[in-house]
Amino acid sequence: MIRKTTVAIGSAIREVDTIEHEGEFWLVPDWFESPDGKYLRPMRIISLSTIPHQETSQGFLISSPLPKGVLLGHPPEGEEDRYLIHENPEIIVPNPDVLN
Repeated sequence: MIRKTTVAIGSAIREVDTIEHEGEFWLVPDWFESPDGKYLRPMRIISLSTIPHQETSQGFLISSPLPKGVLLGHPPEGEEDRYLIHENPEIIVPNPDVLN
C-alpha cells in the first residue's frame, strides 16, 4: 500500500509517496513505471526512521522542512549521515492507478 507523507521543501508543501519496506517506512519521491503500467519501482527510497515525523490518518507529516536535495538523493554536505537513502532498490509494487 502506498501512503502519503506531507513534506515542506523550503516554502513549498509536497505530498510524497511512502511505502513500508523491511519493517520501516520510506519516502518514494519518484517512480519507474513498468512498460505495461501495472507496476512501480522506486527510483530511490529515503527512510523516515531518521527524520522527525508523526503519523496521520492519511500517512505521515514530517515535522520540519527537508532540504530539496534529500528528495533528489543528494543531502546537503555534512548531513549525509543524517539521511538513509537507497538508490534504485529492487522493490516492485502494484500501480494503484491501474484498475485490475
